[in-house]
Amino acid sequence: MEFALEMLVKASLRGLSIAEVPTTLSPDGRDRPPHLRSFRDGWRSLRFYLLLCPRWLFLYPGILLAGCGGMASTVLMITDVPVGDVVFAHHSLILTTAMTNIGVQSILFWAFARIVGEHAGLLPVDRAFNAFRHAFTLERVLPVGSALVLFGLAAALYALLSWYELSFGEIQGDLQTRVVCGASFMAMLGFQLIFAAFFICLLDQVPDPTERKLASRRIASAAAEP
Repeated sequence: MEFALEMLVKASLRGLSIAEVPTTLSPDGRDRPPHLRSFRDGWRSLRFYLLLCPRWLFLYPGILLAGCGGMASTVLMITDVPVGDVVFAHHSLILTTAMTNIGVQSILFWAFARIVGEHAGLLPVDRAFNAFRHAFTLERVLPVGSALVLFGLAAALYALLSWYELSFGEIQGDLQTRVVCGASFMAMLGFQLIFAAFFICLLDQVPDPTERKLASRRIASAAAEP
């Protein structure tokens, strides 16, 4: 069902010219009911659009979530936010930090999808993205991710010791919750960056289809030589 869409989308991605040719349709004269399914066929078309546009599927929602969640988390780490009779305090920080982590993970999924799409020939080469990707090396990300993990563990240890001083009793105030939220956020973000860098490094080891064909031809030629 999405074959016509595939031709249009791929032609548009490759910058080909697209023209509309007028045509006249006539009833096919068959007596059986049509085999089209509105929901199924519509979903397959929408799924195809999303798969070939990882920016709208992963990048833009990820930037929105990470940006809004990051700003809200920064404000809630400092003070409470009253909105009418409702006060957003440290309890809301749990949700905003989770929103930020989800946004970051969505952005990383966009990078993965972009690399796989280029290797498979489904997406055109993006020079700006590839320049950023080559700067996002494992050796550069590991120190940053490790530092975030260590800061998160140090903050978690501080919160644990503070709780120990209370004999693991009821915690008064909101400082502990803010510290724990910050610790979990930094540790999770650090691990996300480290794992993403390793996975991108793994994807870079996979040759594109053109290189695989050339390698197969070289192997075949070498095997055919006496």
